[in-house]
Amino acid sequence: MDRRWERNGKDEAEPWESVSPSEDEEGESSAGEFEGTDMVMVQQAVADEGFYVLEFPRRELGAVLEGINKFPWVVYPVHLISLMSYACKALGMGIEAHSDIRRLQALYREAVPGTLEKCLDDKAIWRWSADVQINIFQAIRGLIDLVVLKLSQLRISRAGDFAVMDDLLPLLQTLAIAFDKLCQFHLKHKETAVPTAMVASSEKSNYAKPLLGTPVRQKNGEWHCARRKIQVKEVEDCDCERCRPPNVYCLLAHLMNYFGYSPYGDGYKQLAEVVSAPQKLPPAIIEALLLLLERTVDFISDEGVQIFVEPCMVVLGHVADCLEKDVDALSDKTRRDSFGTLSMILRHLRAIIARGSSAENAENVVSIVQRRMVERMLAFQSFNKQLSAVREINKLLENARSVASR
Repeated sequence: MDRRWERNGKDEAEPWESVSPSEDEEGESSAGEFEGTDMVMVQQAVADEGFYVLEFPRRELGAVLEGINKFPWVVYPVHLISLMSYACKALGMGIEAHSDIRRLQALYREAVPGTLEKCLDDKAIWRWSADVQINIFQAIRGLIDLVVLKLSQLRISRAGDFAVMDDLLPLLQTLAIAFDKLCQFHLKHKETAVPTAMVASSEKSNYAKPLLGTPVRQKNGEWHCARRKIQVKEVEDCDCERCRPPNVYCLLAHLMNYFGYSPYGDGYKQLAEVVSAPQKLPPAIIEALLLLLERTVDFISDEGVQIFVEPCMVVLGHVADCLEKDVDALSDKTRRDSFGTLSMILRHLRAIIARGSSAENAENVVSIVQRRMVERMLAFQSFNKQLSAVREINKLLENARSVASR
């Protein structure tokens, strides 16, 4: 496996608390060879994890917000690490200063999603140095810590505490990108091994496992391995490196496991507890939580997925009850009589339940609620509701064909 991105020697980049670089000192630019990428990258050293900031790092927040809102973009992942470290310690100790609430909200709702979305899913990442890749990796771990703390805060909050939900929603959506195996960061590091210093810690949790590598063919479709070329028609017992390459997405599996052993708690168990009380949550939060779970289905172990099957059935029951009693409680709040979020919730539930049992079982239990949704939408004299019903009918047919073809 590729370990080239591990640090060699002392990092000579500037510490995070130094003055922000000027336009002439911003470092490596991402603009150029990749279409649609005009981002500038600033390389800095990772902040000491044991360092505790007594005051909110206002200067760093200002630099991060200014960077993501100008053209071309500038991202400061190490500033973001420091900001998230402060927020985690403040949340963990319950000492969020009232004077910092607005700054923390800006961190949760603008700085974190704005920076990490660019760092994770822009093609410019393929040009950035190994030190920058490590900074992004550490920033994802910081995001995981923050989400675990916010889930704990949401779990004990009162129903209708929209401030906590408004903080958590963009963090969940960003973490879902970080857990997407098709984002640019994970495509780049598909074959990268977990850094040696983190191998021991990655064994603390067995929620997720890397995916098996696949044999490589030449451009003409022939196998690289001559032995496999001869045997592939009869048996597939060749175990050479080309036929049995190393596991892939090891970094992503490590991050998913880290969500289970964050120093601030087991994120999976907290997520399961939050999902088990869907009546306290708006549809957007439920959808974001389930999307996060769906992103893990290819990696999660059989034991790990069982934690979520029962909570998902609770959510499905909640949706069924709302369809009978109060359909509008499931609507998108940003668009009247639109139910796109509900449709996504059903899609996520189908994927998670299928991983815990079978595709046929998932189709049986989810399609009942899906059909009832169609019936209820068609009963209203509303164009948007009837349009939602038509779209859901198409999805029902697609799902039925998919299951029948297996």
